[in-house]
Amino acid sequence: STLSSLSQLPDCFIYLTQLQYIDITGSNGKLLDIRIFNLPNLKEFLFLNAPIDEYSFVGYQDNETKKFDYNSQTDFGIQGSTLCYQYLGTHSIEYNGTMTKWNKVKDRHYPYLWQFLNETNSCEYYCEYYTILDFGPGVCYSSDYQNGICNEECNTDKCDYDGGDCNQLCEC
Repeated sequence: STLSSLSQLPDCFIYLTQLQYIDITGSNGKLLDIRIFNLPNLKEFLFLNAPIDEYSFVGYQDNETKKFDYNSQTDFGIQGSTLCYQYLGTHSIEYNGTMTKWNKVKDRHYPYLWQFLNETNSCEYYCEYYTILDFGPGVCYSSDYQNGICNEECNTDKCDYDGGDCNQLCEC
């Protein structure tokens, strides 16, 4: 099966305690076991442009007051997801049969999930820009910004040349 047809990570992932990187960007998966967010050695978890929302977390549904545990040393990137659009206020949520903005009910509707998104900045872009040839918006994700690697999408004046990662100093 291709990555785009992956609907859920296999259960065995939660037992991969030495796992350091997960990038399932491009997957159409809508379900995530919340235990994967707490893997002890996980450095980076990327699931960009995903169709996930507040109901996508297996082990968390119907228990919105449960603390959302995660490894605070992990860099989470879920920018472009439905969940992030809800968090940032560009998409409404349904709460008690009414459509509203999540920030208006964040203390009652999945408050710890809101706290996770807020604390990890996993929905935030570092910078957005338009290309010179106007091919559309470019995005430098916070997980790529100033990570010690020159990332092409962050190598712009607006993004401070990837926070200096793309600046090369040499003696001429």
